[in-house]
Amino acid sequence: TWTGNLTTTTGANTTFTLADAWVVSGNFTFGNSANLHTFNGFSLTIGGNLSITGTSVGSGSDGTTSFIMNGTGTITHSGSTAVRVMRNPFTINTAGTITFATSTICFGGDFTYTAGTVVTTGSLAHFNNNSGTKTLATNGITWNNVTFANVTTTYTLSNVMLVTGTLVFGTSGSNTYTINGSSISAQGDMELSEWKL
Repeated sequence: TWTGNLTTTTGANTTFTLADAWVVSGNFTFGNSANLHTFNGFSLTIGGNLSITGTSVGSGSDGTTSFIMNGTGTITHSGSTAVRVMRNPFTINTAGTITFATSTICFGGDFTYTAGTVVTTGSLAHFNNNSGTKTLATNGITWNNVTFANVTTTYTLSNVMLVTGTLVFGTSGSNTYTINGSSISAQGDMELSEWKL
């Protein structure tokens, strides 16, 4: 258990292999400019804020380690819109409140909501993954704005996704993606950008 805050910053692409479960009681920050941080192995549980930094394509996180938010905190990304994707499996399971910052939060891995209050006011959830199949189990979250990005992948919805803001299906070139499973309840605007059927 890390008592307090933990930050990982390196000047190069770096892989961290967790030989056991990490618990950070405070805030966790990772990333540095154009570098990718890969976390493999056991889970990483965060009791406070989660901050992802990165300013270039390919930055953010990757790997098999599950990030679990189990306290009260805010998720923030810094850098330009969709270049610093958090590709690790991500879970919200808390008795507290998780707040999405009023910016774009990019997810590229499985997303699981189990419990807790989630505030998404003013935020944009950007689902962006390069390939493979990703599972989204988000019933219980009321999303503000949601974008599925220009990738080649399959998303499986385990339960209903509720979007009250703008829902965007965006792709470009020859990229296509598939959404299977449950349903999306779109209660605001919906945009199709170069939609591939």
